[in-house]
Amino acid sequence: MRAKRNFKIKLLICCLTVLLLGTLLVACNDYKPDHYDYLVTFCYNLGDDISGNAPDVYLGVLDPEGDGAYVGIRPGYDPDTFSEASIAGYYLDGWYWPKLDEKKNPVMDEHGRVMLDKEFNFKQDKIEKDTTLYAKLLESPKIFFKDADTDETISMIDGKKPGTQRAKPSTSLAPKKEVDGETYTFLGKYYWDKACTQEFSFPYTFGKDSVNVYCKFVKGEWTLVETVKDFNNAVVKGENIYLMNDLDFAGQSYTPRNYNGELNGNNHTIKNISMSYNLNRNNNGTNIGIFGTLMAGSYIHDITFEGVTIKIETTYTGIIGVNIGSLAGEAKEGARMNNIKISGQMTCDENTHLAEDDQLIALDTFIALNNAKADQIVNCDYSGVTLT
Repeated sequence: MRAKRNFKIKLLICCLTVLLLGTLLVACNDYKPDHYDYLVTFCYNLGDDISGNAPDVYLGVLDPEGDGAYVGIRPGYDPDTFSEASIAGYYLDGWYWPKLDEKKNPVMDEHGRVMLDKEFNFKQDKIEKDTTLYAKLLESPKIFFKDADTDETISMIDGKKPGTQRAKPSTSLAPKKEVDGETYTFLGKYYWDKACTQEFSFPYTFGKDSVNVYCKFVKGEWTLVETVKDFNNAVVKGENIYLMNDLDFAGQSYTPRNYNGELNGNNHTIKNISMSYNLNRNNNGTNIGIFGTLMAGSYIHDITFEGVTIKIETTYTGIIGVNIGSLAGEAKEGARMNNIKISGQMTCDENTHLAEDDQLIALDTFIALNNAKADQIVNCDYSGVTLT
């Protein structure tokens, strides 16, 4: 019985609450109930240059003591019952008294907006007559992503209002650039300055002001490589590689792969690639090097390979057509190389040298079977590779 009685009491309280809100809140229509003392009109004050669906909202308040009434709620105070209008590109900074002329009429600006005076203080200010309060709308703070090379705005994030926090954009939402149908790849980092010396970090909390954030792009479609794993995956998939930093393969396994893409080392260094082989009859036709075969469409440039180690032991009988070079076992006609520097050690056993003498195994400190044209190999230094 007690539980049933408590349920009835709660239901009565809920009904009274809804009834009370119905007397206080008046939607944007002609209905004017007679059980309030003053009517407060909230005007969004858009003028003729701000577009949005933001009709006036009305609130009836009671003044039982006759000494002025506090405005206890306002648009946005309780979104379920008194929601705030949404105006694209702007946020509500506060509600204000109007600026009045000598005849106590609101003063208008050139856009048809009422000019604002003092901000209305909902905790201290009282009203003593029907009153209209006017919204102060400010442009939403934004992040403008700019091309560091051209200062062109590439894209934008609307922060909605100060205090909003924004995480780093996902890959699909990162800034994108295209010029005359040519795709550019965003290099993944954000900067405060056009010179790209002060890195901008996420998450970012918006203030009142918009900010410019600078981005760097490189022409073409690239896979940005920052780790050993990234490098291996990109080579296997044949993707165009843009090296973002130095890589160290120490302690990491490495398997040569054929490659037909472009590797832009961006003047970085890859260290300590190590390979060890015990060749037998099953290795016929094997190409060994940092790359197995550089295919006709491959282009390797602006990179240093440091500390490359290749160790070869050979079961002499039956070994045919094995090519071993520090950069590649084989380069097809059409392969290009520019500004490559390699250092390291190639170590072979006596059987390997015997097979080399019989032209069963090709050994070279750069490329063993090189069909690339001479004018496609420019400024390549492999003098630091020793063969023992």
